Amino acid sequence: MSYEWHVNFHLDLEPWDEMERRVKANLGERSTGKDIENKEKEELHPVIGGKDSYAPIEDFYARLQLLSQTIGTRTDHDANENKWSTLAKTVYADAILIKNSEYNQYIKQARSNYLDLLDMSTPALTKVDLSLLPDHSFFLYIPFTLSAPYISKDDTSFYVHENPVRKDPVLRVPVVGSTSWKGSFRAALRWTLKTEDDDPQVICLLGNSKGEEKNFKRGRLSFYATFFDALEVQVINPHRRETGAGDKPIHIENVPRGAKGIFALLYTPIVPSEPDGPLPDWGEVLKDLETVGKAAYSLLGETGFGAKTAAGMGRAQKDIVGTYLVMHRWVKPIPPSPPHEEEPPEQFQPDNDKFKDKDGHWQIYETNEELKRHISGDKARSEYKRQRETYREWQKQRVQWETWQKEIARLREQADRELLRLNLTELKELKHLREQVEKQVKERNDE
Repeated sequence: MSYEWHVNFHLDLEPWDEMERRVKANLGERSTGKDIENKEKEELHPVIGGKDSYAPIEDFYARLQLLSQTIGTRTDHDANENKWSTLAKTVYADAILIKNSEYNQYIKQARSNYLDLLDMSTPALTKVDLSLLPDHSFFLYIPFTLSAPYISKDDTSFYVHENPVRKDPVLRVPVVGSTSWKGSFRAALRWTLKTEDDDPQVICLLGNSKGEEKNFKRGRLSFYATFFDALEVQVINPHRRETGAGDKPIHIENVPRGAKGIFALLYTPIVPSEPDGPLPDWGEVLKDLETVGKAAYSLLGETGFGAKTAAGMGRAQKDIVGTYLVMHRWVKPIPPSPPHEEEPPEQFQPDNDKFKDKDGHWQIYETNEELKRHISGDKARSEYKRQRETYREWQKQRVQWETWQKEIARLREQADRELLRLNLTELKELKHLREQVEKQVKERNDE
């Protein structure tokens, strides 16, 4: 026995014309075309149904691989070329559409068996998780339901037909990969900002476009895979102009309308140009949040994702119950600007060294008696008084600056103890994430 299991269960298909003669002889002269078609299907139904000699193969996808052996099968007659392949596709479509949606049963079982693995691939991060990340990180979690089918293309070379939807290579469950989401989000971001890939904000959020070799930068957004819970097959049968009938049906897999999935992204506020530099301020993070929310709405509700988006495919329903945004580090409003354009020097710096002592320190004399005792001459004392006014202005600015710094430190210290969470129910709310966050911050400030 071979170690390759599919070799042991190889489909021994006779030439199509011989099989057709045998079926007609067994059915008799009164048989109709439908009778012949049903009898022909019986040749392959045990494979897809896991019956007879195929009963030991419990895995549905493994039986699909057996059925895939018919692809490219040829007979001695060109007219009958690929007839087994066409029949196999029909049997497969029957199993998906009619026979209790067997692939959907397979998906349900796979999701049940590997629930922990799926949760790791698309995690529902909490406040505790986000508290381990840099300040101002946020996580957006959107459970959605398709309002139109999702179409993609798998790169498998061994399948029962030519148009399979992309599936996870291990679980065989329909999936949108994290890199696919990033590409679709980039397109939605360009649409939202009315710009191109070289826009600084696009690079900041998503990094350089594909193919960039110099000065490569990583973006602030990370995406997670999405696993769907259903699959169906559409059959298109183009008609010939000469006969008005179709004889080469095209099978196209898709994730159907009503299927459920989860879109999730994580924002970590690194600065692409300075990965080891300071984190962006709260205002810049709010600007990124606003852009991300609008692009997410555009992606799911307007532009769509996957193939055939121009035809309306790959869009989500307006209800997104269970959606939430978690932001690490809720901060109180910081003054929009410091009291001065530049920080005053820590030590007073007079315009000359005339009134410094032997140790190089500038001395402050408040009374006239002190002035007369330490500085001789009316001209020198007048010059000192002008320098003293400059000192007092510096002292005032320094006090204002230090007060402002202490207030910022106080606000940040309070922020360490709280995180912000928003719960959303409709797709359109994504367009107003910033306003909702600012409203919640203001309400907490007023408490």
